[in-house]
Amino acid sequence: MKIKAKIYSKIILLLIIFNPLYSFSEVIEFATEELARESVLPKFKHSKSVMNKNVPLSGRFELNIAGGYALNEAYYNPVSFGGGATYYLNEIHGINFSFNKWADGLTKYSEQLRTGEGLSNGEDFDPSLAPHAEQLTLFNYQYSAYYGKISLTKQGVMNLAIYGLLGGGTIKVGEKSSFVLNVGLGQKFYFSKHVALRMDLNLYSFNAPDPASIPLRTGTAMKDYDDFEIKNYISSNLSFGLSVLF
Repeated sequence: MKIKAKIYSKIILLLIIFNPLYSFSEVIEFATEELARESVLPKFKHSKSVMNKNVPLSGRFELNIAGGYALNEAYYNPVSFGGGATYYLNEIHGINFSFNKWADGLTKYSEQLRTGEGLSNGEDFDPSLAPHAEQLTLFNYQYSAYYGKISLTKQGVMNLAIYGLLGGGTIKVGEKSSFVLNVGLGQKFYFSKHVALRMDLNLYSFNAPDPASIPLRTGTAMKDYDDFEIKNYISSNLSFGLSVLF
């Protein structure tokens, strides 16, 4: 009988332990600032209220200043400075104007060529004696393709926009100017309804003298534009700046 009682007691104990209804309850509290402030639902009956922008663009002007870097420049200083202005016809379409001026000087690679480093037979090559791109003026159609929001902190939401650029303008090369075609892609991160960080990547094509088409010996006189063979260039420029909306 004692053995049976022990067996029964063990069976009852196991039933109590593994009974899914037998559980302990505990109240868990979270601080208000730790709770999520926004939620995303998969479908909305009234999509217009969801699509409302914190940063409207229609009918507004935008001014920006920026610093740029030519990604595929071999001979001349790739750093540029400039700015621009945009007028938004509506939330999608806009007209953009931009101006960039490159800093004077040569790259480290060009400085080596001037001293003949890496060249055979004691020759040297001085790209500074050739006309090169000095400033760029562009007029673009701007298409605002995407507007969204990202949450970088639990208390704040940053608005962002992605846009495309297509247009043309002029590029000053020495004493002459050439027509240039441009296509670009950009993104803005808004710190407020009026201030944003702007990043642009522009790809532009133009005709200009080829410095390597004639000998350019260090210490000789500056050559004229027409002394060189004309070559088509496809250059890229990455710029970062601040924009202000009015």
